[in-house]
Amino acid sequence: MCWHGIEPKIFISDLELVKQVLLNKFSFYTKPVMTPLTRTLFGNGLGFLREQDWIRHNKIISPAFNIDKLKVIGREMATCTISLLEEWENQIFTSKDQCKTMEMKGEFKRLSANILAHATFGSSYMEGEQAFKAQTQIQDHCEASKTEMFIPRSQYLPTPSNIRIWKLDRIVKNTIRNIIEGRMNAEAIESSDGYTWFNDWSLNNDSI
Repeated sequence: MCWHGIEPKIFISDLELVKQVLLNKFSFYTKPVMTPLTRTLFGNGLGFLREQDWIRHNKIISPAFNIDKLKVIGREMATCTISLLEEWENQIFTSKDQCKTMEMKGEFKRLSANILAHATFGSSYMEGEQAFKAQTQIQDHCEASKTEMFIPRSQYLPTPSNIRIWKLDRIVKNTIRNIIEGRMNAEAIESSDGYTWFNDWSLNNDSI
């Protein structure tokens, strides 16, 4: 337990307790109140939604976590990882003295982003590179704001920081929108071959 200003917060690491909190439908557990900047970064995820909003969003995403579909996602993860390892191998063979220095933090971040892009939209990291970079910068702004006292409505003031955040948020949304539109217009979305979380998301949204 710790204090954030005048608010006490409890952090839990027990997986069963985390599951119980996230799956609770009766609002027994109070969700944290997000600042506008935190909402810009995380959106309206299950960890922050309450009551009917939580039930509706949980219904939308639950089919994507079917065990059979998760196995397909596992194969996507393996494919992306093998591709990265082969890329490293090629860089080593083509470098002088077959020696190569790599910054692993950036490489693993790129791998994670590539897996996410493939699993969610059936695209690659390169297609959403701008969005990933913009989101990283929003995360930096969010971290920096933790030591500042939030003033209600201050997110609407055209300060240099807010203007920058607005631009970054537009980049993220426009990039994702373009990927979705391209995916919807592609012949691949009409095929039954392959699986992406986006397929389930679309089908469930149509039915709700």
